[in-house]
Amino acid sequence: QLFEKALIHAMLRMEGVALLVLDEAHHMRGNDRYATIMKYFYLPCGERPRVLALTASPVEKAHMVEPDAATFRTELAALEGRLDCAAWSRRVPPTVVPHALPQLL
Repeated sequence: QLFEKALIHAMLRMEGVALLVLDEAHHMRGNDRYATIMKYFYLPCGERPRVLALTASPVEKAHMVEPDAATFRTELAALEGRLDCAAWSRRVPPTVVPHALPQLL
C-alpha cells in the first residue's frame, strides 16, 4: 500500500526501481493494488524494473479444486499477461510453460 501511494503521489518513480517484488501475485485482478501498479505505473514506464512475482498457486482457488491442464495454462497465461512476465517453477513441467525456461541474461 505504501509503495502504491508513493507512486500515486509522485514521491517515487517506477524508473527508479530495479526490482519489483509482488507477493501473492495470483490475487492480481480487477482494481487490485498490484493491477493498479502494473497498469498505471509499470506498463507506461520507459525503463521498466525486473518483476519477481511470487505465488503458491498461479490459478485462483486451486487449493479448493485442482484445475485441469487447459484451465491451468489459460489462467497462467492470463497472469503472465497481467504481470508482463513469464512464469517459472521447478514443479511445473517445461511442456506447460516452455517460454519460462531459465535464461542467462
